[in-house]
Amino acid sequence: MSTLSLKWCLFLTKHDVIKKKPRSRGFFFTLKINFHQVYINLHTHRKPQLQDEICVRNAYTCKPEVLENINYYTSVGIHPWYINDQRYNSYDKLFDALKLPNVISIGECGIDRNRGPALSTQMLHLEQQLALAEKMEKPVILHIVRAYTDLVPFTKKYKFTGIVHGFNGNFYEAQTLVKHGIRISLGHRMLWERRFAPILKWIPNDFLYLETDNFPINIKTCYEYAMLVRGEELFQLQRNIVRNFERDFLLVLPT
Repeated sequence: MSTLSLKWCLFLTKHDVIKKKPRSRGFFFTLKINFHQVYINLHTHRKPQLQDEICVRNAYTCKPEVLENINYYTSVGIHPWYINDQRYNSYDKLFDALKLPNVISIGECGIDRNRGPALSTQMLHLEQQLALAEKMEKPVILHIVRAYTDLVPFTKKYKFTGIVHGFNGNFYEAQTLVKHGIRISLGHRMLWERRFAPILKWIPNDFLYLETDNFPINIKTCYEYAMLVRGEELFQLQRNIVRNFERDFLLVLPT
């Protein structure tokens, strides 16, 4: 489909970016674009693909010395699939990475009932990372599979901003997450599965994010679809998600 064709573009070249203004958390870029009309890509495994895209790239495989030279936002966490993998399960490396200004989130971390070690082990590691998120005041990008209700007790025990990426639950589970303050990010599944349309339409403005994850689509496609389903103008959808991004990640994008 033409709407799903990719244009592999360079983003944030040395001439595009004026960096870095330090803040209490992270840093922000000054680009030649209107920051309230950008495409926030909440979770992806690749570099930004558009000039007007701001992404949070999952960089759990990157070493801190590599991360510090990346000129876009990243997240780092211990994924439930790789808890027993010594390459990716070091809390010392995680703590060091979280000190970097472009590492703005912990994650993805979470609970997966379909894959990974024992559920008790996954919950222990999730709890450790939520405690770290509370201590460092970092939001958490959550990988949750068939375990949305398992997440609820943690929202009562720890003070953190949680965003479930790639939500794949039902309407009741979406309502439960929002009730407990968890944001929801939708990705490529909403484009193919009709069951997500009422969920996408219902999610409150201040709880919604969009993402591409590791699927080969353009984030703009996700926004154009969400705009139609929610009955909003594109600039309204972009503005709302930018506001969410600034609030949850404690960042200020240039106006």
